Amino acid sequence: MYRSRTGFICVLTLSILLYAINIYAYPYVFFATRNGDDLVMTRFTWDGSDEFHVSNKTTLSTVDVDYGSDSNIGTGIAFAPDGKLYVATRVGDDIAIQSFNWDGDSTFSNKTTVTTLDISDTSNDYLGTAIAFDMNNNFYAATRTGDDIEIYRFDWDEDTGFSNKTYVTTRDIDGGGVDTYGTAMTFVSNGKLYTGTRIGDDVQIVSFDWNGVSSLTNKTTLGSPDIDGGGVEDYGTGMTIAVNQYHNVIHAAGKNFGEDWVWGEENTLHYLWEDQDPVQGVLIDGFDWYYSADCAAVWGQSVASGASYEDIYGFLYINIDGTGLTTFDSTEYDYLDQFKILAEAGYDTEIGNESWTYDDLMALYNLYVAGKNGQETTSVLVQGETWYYRDLSTQGQPLGSMWTADGNKYIYLGSGLTTEPIPEPLSIVLMGIATLVMRKRFASK
Repeated sequence: MYRSRTGFICVLTLSILLYAINIYAYPYVFFATRNGDDLVMTRFTWDGSDEFHVSNKTTLSTVDVDYGSDSNIGTGIAFAPDGKLYVATRVGDDIAIQSFNWDGDSTFSNKTTVTTLDISDTSNDYLGTAIAFDMNNNFYAATRTGDDIEIYRFDWDEDTGFSNKTYVTTRDIDGGGVDTYGTAMTFVSNGKLYTGTRIGDDVQIVSFDWNGVSSLTNKTTLGSPDIDGGGVEDYGTGMTIAVNQYHNVIHAAGKNFGEDWVWGEENTLHYLWEDQDPVQGVLIDGFDWYYSADCAAVWGQSVASGASYEDIYGFLYINIDGTGLTTFDSTEYDYLDQFKILAEAGYDTEIGNESWTYDDLMALYNLYVAGKNGQETTSVLVQGETWYYRDLSTQGQPLGSMWTADGNKYIYLGSGLTTEPIPEPLSIVLMGIATLVMRKRFASK
């Protein structure tokens, strides 16, 4: 199906990245058909099934991928853990890689030349290259030789790029496609590798069990979606399933918190958010994370949608769409409403003025709990101020009120906490005597 290097090349190739199967929100499937120096982008909805059912075909913007390669050679595409679309075109034994920003819908922009990687192998240079990322942020490139694919792995880091090329395996992927056409491949979080070969306007999808290192077993032939995307049929075609835009928020949060999350960990957090279970947490890099129904306001402080935040007590928050994720475990506190009031008090300019630590907060909370449960309480010292448990119900303030008066601070929690000193026993006796004296004086008048 192809001619010599000096003739016209008539080759098809595919690249596929199946973003982790998501039973809550069906992902998009993007097909990219090569048309000269452009990719004609077409989007479908995928139902997440092994049969690879796709629907709702939509033609998107055309992406210019001209970077010096032969425009007739197939193009591989894959979404990276950083949310960008990577495009790889074969140039002899190398692949030239570019990246594009994606707006989460239909537009790709900010074309950036990334690198050129040597993938010298035994395949034909004109069959193009499939690319994919696994859940551990490794990058893979695969080329077709007959019914086989030859797979190479590279270490990948968002900041330092690609390194350490390693041969992985060669595997028979015969799924009924034309064996002189390129091959698509992807890894998903359920331990699968998917490949695809072109049959006219269709792609024959084949799945394998993947051990994460080099073993591909249990080959299974799946569906054959029609991917006619409007490009030149004899030019290469790529396919990828989109990284969800909310996943990108989680990825950015990890960078903000200084965490080195890999794609699989970000997927785990993504699913935790979609489960919407505030009790069931997941442990990621030493932190227990929980779903939160309200991440737009943290202790009275606004957090922008898509932003991440660390409060003064060391709790972390990711505001995905108003709801989000947090390391604050609300199930730990018997008096949750009172704990929240105290946490907000730490931000109040007249009470805590953002100077309280987590230990300060817990000291005040434990003081309240002891008083509430009728235990003998003394006081706690917080940032140089002595706090006491006191019944403040006579103050006529609504629950959650915090105020200052005569140089003292007050927080009403049903009962409350205050910096107003409790009179010593002798002082109470003297006050009682003074009261009696005053009463007698008024009575004698």
